[in-house]
Amino acid sequence: MEAQLYPPAAAYQEPDKAPFEFCIDTVVVNELLTSPSIRRMLEEAIPRFDRIIQSPLLKPHLSNFTLRSLSDFGIISADLLEDLDQRLRNWPEDDRPLL
Repeated sequence: MEAQLYPPAAAYQEPDKAPFEFCIDTVVVNELLTSPSIRRMLEEAIPRFDRIIQSPLLKPHLSNFTLRSLSDFGIISADLLEDLDQRLRNWPEDDRPLL
C-alpha cells in the first residue's frame, strides 16, 4: 500500500487563540499558587488554607483540583466560592499565572 502524498501548504496561517476564562473552574490550584498575590488572597479568604494545601492527602492532587473541586470536599463554602470566582475574573491580567 502506498502512502498518500499531500501538497505543501500554500502559506502559514497563524492559529487562533482558544477562548479562556480565568476563573475557579478553569485554573487548577497549583497554578493559582504560582502567583504570590493570588496565594496571599486565598490564604486570607480561606481559613487554614496554608495548612490545607500542605496536607499529604491533598497535596499530590493540587495540580488536578480547581477551587470548585475543593468545595466538593467542604473546604470552601458556596458563598465564598462565588466571591473567589468574582475576584479571580477581575484579577489584573499582568498579575495572573502564566498558563
